[in-house]
Amino acid sequence: MPLPADKAADFQKAVDLLAAQVSLAGHAHTNAGRELARILEEMHIKYFPTSKSAKDVVPEHYTQPFLDFINENPTVFHTVDYFSKELEKEGFVKLSERKIWNDQLKAGGKYYITRNGSSLVAFSIPQSYKPGNGIGMFIPIL
Repeated sequence: MPLPADKAADFQKAVDLLAAQVSLAGHAHTNAGRELARILEEMHIKYFPTSKSAKDVVPEHYTQPFLDFINENPTVFHTVDYFSKELEKEGFVKLSERKIWNDQLKAGGKYYITRNGSSLVAFSIPQSYKPGNGIGMFIPIL
């Protein structure tokens, strides 16, 4: 299922940024890093079956989608709302920071939280996760 053309450039940029951050942070050798690399690779193959070399990239293809996104989401609050809706479309469940999650978190689950409408954190739990195995995370700073 290809992404709409207006979203493809943003998605590609995010995938490339996340992959670079995992590599730079040296987490590619950890289970979490390997899992993330696998997910990113699957996403890349699914949405971008043929990759372009740098000489084939046309800046105009990235500029207009970015400007459209900024015009549609002029504040951080709009942006958090936009990505919350996108996460929900992908099956993520919103959690409350004020509640205990013990009964809500399940292996294979996808979750997110927001704070004050100005920040968003999303995470997923691998299907193979066993309590007590610990976690691995990275936080991209954009």
